[in-house]
Parts: sequence; structure tokens; C-alpha cells
Amino acid sequence: MVGERPQSELAKVRAEGDWVLIKIEMEKKAMAKTEAALERTQKEIDRLRAAKGRATSRAYSRPLRRVRRPTRRDHPRPLKRLEEHEERAKQALHAKLQEIAKLRQAIDDARRARLEATAVEAKEAAAVRTLESKIAATHSILHSLQARDRAAGDDIKALQASMVAAQSQFLAEEKVLLDQMKKPAHEAPVARSADGRRKVSQSTPPSLPSLAVVARAKEEHALVCARRGPGPMHRRWLRTRRKFDLAKRTESLEHKKELVDLALARTQAPSIPALLQVYALQEAHKAALCAKLDQRATHHSSLLAAVADVERDLLQLRGHDVRATPPSDDLRRALEATAERTRLRAADVALLEDTLSALVLPVQQLFTATHAAPAPPTVPPLPACSHPPCAPHQLVALLARVDGRASEQVLSRLAQLCQATAGDWATLPAMARFLQLRQGGPAPAVVAHGPSTRAPDDDVYRVPVHSKALRATNSRDI
Repeated sequence: MVGERPQSELAKVRAEGDWVLIKIEMEKKAMAKTEAALERTQKEIDRLRAAKGRATSRAYSRPLRRVRRPTRRDHPRPLKRLEEHEERAKQALHAKLQEIAKLRQAIDDARRARLEATAVEAKEAAAVRTLESKIAATHSILHSLQARDRAAGDDIKALQASMVAAQSQFLAEEKVLLDQMKKPAHEAPVARSADGRRKVSQSTPPSLPSLAVVARAKEEHALVCARRGPGPMHRRWLRTRRKFDLAKRTESLEHKKELVDLALARTQAPSIPALLQVYALQEAHKAALCAKLDQRATHHSSLLAAVADVERDLLQLRGHDVRATPPSDDLRRALEATAERTRLRAADVALLEDTLSALVLPVQQLFTATHAAPAPPTVPPLPACSHPPCAPHQLVALLARVDGRASEQVLSRLAQLCQATAGDWATLPAMARFLQLRQGGPAPAVVAHGPSTRAPDDDVYRVPVHSKALRATNSRDI
């Protein structure tokens, strides 16, 4: 946990403080004993001094009779010993006082460390409470997201079940319709006699008609239906066609959902709004980059103007050198350095101008090639540009327009190929190549499936789908 270390440090500081207090109490007791011993020693010294004073006064008060030798009691050696003992006691007292001062300093340090540890502990506790609140908020958000995910999964499962049921119903109706359409070809020809009764021919069934005969019969049948109006067979055919179109639209929605899931998996976006936000951020970054490049081009133009001014000043200075007296050495060296910098800058400018002039024609050709074909109906048309911009600072904007138009055309063509082949977009080599060029990495693996069983005219009623229209449709569906 976060607060275990401050707790251990605080316990350690408390233990050290208790030990210091115990030592202080022991030193106080020792000091009391020392002071008592000093008092006893002082009393003994005072008593001895008083006794010595009384003996001296008694000796001076008596008449001088004779000179005697000093006895052992009057010898000064015991007094010297007492003074030495007193000095040692004073030194011991001074040492004890110094030790007490050190202990007091240690107590102050321990109290200060304890206060600091308490402050750190309070700060850590506040940080722990903040982290716990953040974790609780994150858990609540995670639970809500999981609930949304489960609800979305249930909706997707229900939609898939309804789609499977509709598809199975459509296949059953299609089978019944095909059986009804094949039944007249295998029946024997039926004729009516003169009295109105039906009579079955006994001849063998005729062979199947050719494609031209079938086409002509369809045209005649269409003319007859147009004259008579919609009959029951025509209405049945219309209902079947509507169901078939509904199944195709359902399959198109499934394909769009697969594309959206793949885009979410590739970009690792949690939802379609997040994917659109990432796309908008990329577009904003591209626009910022274009603006930065335009700013660089403007700065380059200003540098070119400054170079022109420097060259003009250099020419004026050279003319002044011819007319007037030669300048000083410093001015000559400055002019030579300026001329060298101007020559290098002119070489860089010439190289840049050559590069820009070489880029103008390919960029114009790319612009003409990408904007020659009409834009898809779902894409807003770009502003008219009969003469594309050729200025150096506008080449970046022109390249951005070429990139956007080329991407739109490629995605539209890929959508048309997917609809025409009725297959998955991941199986298209063109899509693999496009992803490889856009991402700069290896192309995704292309899974080879069997040939399609759809008829060539199955996609006649399908409208071409553009990438932006596909994103808009998917966002409305979701």
C-alpha cells in the first residue's frame, strides 16, 4: 500500500524518541546523584575550611611560646585532594550538561522529523483518497461501458437473427417461384378442341427454346402486359423482385457493417464517433501542416526579397568603390563575406526554383487527371479551377486537393468493384494494394474464395456507393 512506508518511518521515529526520553531520565537521575555528591563534597570542604580557620585564629591568639613542626592533621595534602576532586566533579558536571544539551537537540530533531512524517502521512492519505475516488469513478464508467457493450451485442444478435430469418424466408419463396417458372417448360402442350374442352397432346415434349426466342417472348410478354396493365403474375413478380431487392440491401448492410468493423479494428477506435473524431483530427493535422508549409513558402518569398535587396545594395557598394576612394579593410572584409553569403543564398534559391519549376508540371498533370472525371453524386463538387494555381506557395494546397480527390475516386472504384463482383472487399487485389500504399506497410493477406454464383445482372438496381456516403449510411443505421 502507499501508506505503509510512512507508517513504518513514523513508528521508527516514535521508538527513537522514547529511547531518547529514557536516556534523558537516566541522565537526570545520574545528575541528581552527582549534584548530591557535589553538595556533600562542598559541605566537607566548608567544614574543613572552617576547622582550619578556627585553628589558625587560635594559634594567632595564643602567645608565641615555641615553634613546633606541623602535624599530619595540618598538612595541606588533603585539601589539595579535595580541590582536585572538586575540579573533576565540575568537569563531569560540564560533560553531563553538554550531553543533556545534545539530547535536547536530538529530541528537537526527533519532534521535527515526527512533524514532517505526520505531514507526509497526511499528504499520502489525501493522495490515496484521491486515487480511490478516481478508481471508483473509472470502475463506474467501465461498468456503464460494459452495459452498453452488452446491450449493443444483444441488438446485433437480434438483428442478425432477423436477417437470417428474412434470408431463409426469401430463399424459400425464391425456390417456390423458380419451381413455378420451371413447371410450364416440362408440361405437355395443352390445346382446346372446337367444343371448348381441353385436350392434351400425345406428342413428345418439345426441346428448350433458344436464348433469342426467349428474349423475343419476354419482349412480347412485356408489350402485352403494358397493354393489359399489371396482372396477378406481374404483381407477384414485383413482390418477388422487391423481396429480392430487400435481401440485396440487407446483404449490402452486412457488408457495410463488416467494413465498419474492419475500420474500427484497424484504427483501434472504440466506436464510430471516435473513428470520425480520429478522422477529423487527422484532417485538422493535415490542414495545419498545409498552413505551416504555406507559411514556410511565404517566409521563403520574403527571403528571396531580402536577397534581392542585398544584391542591390552590393551593386551600389561596388559602384561606390569604383567612384570613390577604396574603403577600409574592415569594410572590404564585410563586403567579401556578404558577397559569399549572397552567392550561397543565390545558389540555394536557384536550386529551390528549379525544384519548384520541375514540380509544377507534374502537379498540374495530377490535378488535371484527378479532376477530369466527374465526382460521384454523394461528394460535393470542388470549386471550379480552369487554371490550377502555379505559384510555389500554392503547390501544397493543390497536392492536398489531388490527394483527397484521388482517394475518393479509388474508394468509389473499389466500392463499385465490390458490388460488381458481389464479394468481400478484402479479396480485391486493388484494395490490398491501396492499403499498402496508404499505410506504408505490408499488404494484408488476400483470402481466395470460390467463384461467385450471382448473375451478371444482379447489381443492375444497385446504386454506386461512395466512401463518404457509406460512412454516413452506417452512422445513421447505428
